Amino acid sequence: MANKTILIIDDEADLLEALDTALTDAGFETLTASHGAAGLELAFAHKPNLILLDIIMPQMSGHEVLAKLRRDPWGKEVPVLFLTNSDDPKNITAGFENEGSGYLIKSNTSLDTIVKKVKQYLGGYHD
Repeated sequence: MANKTILIIDDEADLLEALDTALTDAGFETLTASHGAAGLELAFAHKPNLILLDIIMPQMSGHEVLAKLRRDPWGKEVPVLFLTNSDDPKNITAGFENEGSGYLIKSNTSLDTIVKKVKQYLGGYHD
């Protein structure tokens, strides 16, 4: 997984740090942002291989971030996994309508599972 960069956008500081550590330990480069606007800026500046995106955040929601990403030629292609506490069917539907790549509920998903999902989306990983 060398040279693969993951951008994590989440306003929960403890989870952001835990994901950063888990993905770094798994051999990924990581970038982190604590709100949507900063995450969008990092995404366009660094063009990561995959984005983990919370939905409910200050300044710009995950849905807004994804909509802006999908308007860009690079942003249309980057895998975006929603990682959120919202299990509201409207949020799930909106995530896929905006061309999200996947949807994980934080409270139902371990760090190990998140790392496995990231590896699966980036190819070369079989459990």
